[in-house]
Amino acid sequence: MTRGGALYYYWTRFFDHPGASRQVARLPWRVLQFAAMQLFGLSATYPIRFGPGRFRFRYLPLGRGEGARGAFFLREGYEPLLEFGAFFLRPGDTAIDCGANQGLYACAFAAATGPRGRVLAVEPLPWQAERARANLALNGFEEHGTLVEAAVSDAEGEATLHLGAYDVSASLARVEGGARQLPVRSVTLDALAAAHGLGPVALLKLDVEGAEVAALAGASGLLSAPEPPVICAEVNGGTGPAIMAALAPHGYLPFTLDREGLHPLAEFGTHANVFFLPPAPRARLAREGRIR
Repeated sequence: MTRGGALYYYWTRFFDHPGASRQVARLPWRVLQFAAMQLFGLSATYPIRFGPGRFRFRYLPLGRGEGARGAFFLREGYEPLLEFGAFFLRPGDTAIDCGANQGLYACAFAAATGPRGRVLAVEPLPWQAERARANLALNGFEEHGTLVEAAVSDAEGEATLHLGAYDVSASLARVEGGARQLPVRSVTLDALAAAHGLGPVALLKLDVEGAEVAALAGASGLLSAPEPPVICAEVNGGTGPAIMAALAPHGYLPFTLDREGLHPLAEFGTHANVFFLPPAPRARLAREGRIR
């Protein structure tokens, strides 16, 4: 998602949120707090709801394109997955968060799956991986939440991460304005699942800035499993059809999510969250009345 597209998206999300009036009332204080954090290198720790659960999130801007600013201003209204998607996970489930950034979703997933569950957070940028570890530790999630400092791809080894103006645009795929590069460890999702002894994965979040197809190429075992995961991916411009082409042989179909439930997606554009559902979860969610 471009910077302008992100600003427009989060601005509309702000006013579309069910608690918009409360959000507006708090916005001036959050703007002042954010300015102070940027100026003095301060941090802020605040609670975020994920369905019936809660966790604490420490946001620490360090002068880089740090990401997670949307969550600072919007809290659980940040994206559809965070606001409405807790029903994808149950206590004891397993989830993988690829492109974990500061650990926002890793903490949300760990809160939902509980101590009997498993969460793998995968993040290639060292400074963001450090923050994600700290946020998992802040909530006492170290026992069932694991941080893997790497980038998901179609092969194990070393890869080149292209850094854009903002951390959220870092990708194994070349990014606009990405003059800086960083060598990182690359892993496949299938190898990660085997190395960590994971059983069925209920939810896989992919926020890897255009490298989704390569990540899925390294996940053939997960995708062909008897219980394949629901996949939540950020879709930028032309990436949607390519992701769908990789998932179609496994029976996946694309959906969007709002407060009314899941809606079949007829045409790809730019979406912060697109939910790709395989047959078994799709049938279960239809029975539960989640699909409109």
